[in-house]
Amino acid sequence: MASEFPVLNALLADNEKWATGVENADPNFFPTSAKGPQRPGVLWIGCADSRVPESVITESQPGRIFVHRNIAKCRLTPLSFVLQSISQFGDLNSESILTFAVGSLHVSHVIVVGHTECGGVRAAHKAAQAGAPPADDPVSKWIRPIVEIALSLPPSADPQDINPLIRANIGAQVEKIVNTVTFQDKNLPRFHVHGWLYDLGTGRLRDLSMTQQSLGKERPE
Repeated sequence: MASEFPVLNALLADNEKWATGVENADPNFFPTSAKGPQRPGVLWIGCADSRVPESVITESQPGRIFVHRNIAKCRLTPLSFVLQSISQFGDLNSESILTFAVGSLHVSHVIVVGHTECGGVRAAHKAAQAGAPPADDPVSKWIRPIVEIALSLPPSADPQDINPLIRANIGAQVEKIVNTVTFQDKNLPRFHVHGWLYDLGTGRLRDLSMTQQSLGKERPE
């Protein structure tokens, strides 16, 4: 029972308060939302860090953002290139979300969002500096592509500065999306992929000017 756990009690109480507030402001919001279908404008691919809740930092109501989050917003080798070894390397989770978002929900924008002080990126940075054989636990396996990015970067004036790796990882994830079948499919609606950075210290989002346009067909007006 949730009543045995104060943390869960607080979540349930806060949900009741939030739902009541939304109903008071717009009595039709929940019935309209439930009838669907959902029509989000963007797919947000971000880090699972609890300090970066996309709906909160963009003041978004339910239905505005389609979301995929994981550790360090890392995507593995694009599925389209590794169908023969999907169980080991193909990121079916990310690929299916991208395909559904563009093909079924018709999102116009896919935003890869990194953030400062990212624990996953810091762990990858530390592993690259150590130069030791990669560990075999699930988290180490997951961030291994970021370790490889770290090893490819030129030496930094400040060895402890992870910001260059954070930006490089955002750029790498944008490029992985560009290399997917979904991005290159000329029969799907055209969309744009972007790279953004969220600053934990200021609460601000910043566009990193990494925007690329898919090869899909033009959307009807």
